[in-house]
Amino acid sequence: MQNDKTNELGLRDKVVVGTGATSGFGRGAAIKFAKAGAAVAVAARRYHLRGRAAHTDVSKPEDVERLYRATIAEFGRLDAWVNDAGVGALGPFVNVPLVDHEQVVRTNLLGTL
Repeated sequence: MQNDKTNELGLRDKVVVGTGATSGFGRGAAIKFAKAGAAVAVAARRYHLRGRAAHTDVSKPEDVERLYRATIAEFGRLDAWVNDAGVGALGPFVNVPLVDHEQVVRTNLLGTL
């Protein structure tokens, strides 16, 4: 029996999808879930940064659907889905092109829905 606190998460033998898993909190969360005993399907737009990640742009519903179906096909079920994908538009608001603001909304809001 492990003497650490990884079992506190209650994720042993659970299947978890984590988006935004190439860096930052999303990557850290995916690692923590795996250490807690979960089977983790990680997803990210920057697929080339992680060997087993599913290429997923959460702003595209067809990508999210493909991720869901691939997870079910590989693991037989899905117990938890953690949306951590996010983007930002940098610079003074009026100088950022509208298309960049729209991408923030598609990813951060609609991608979570």
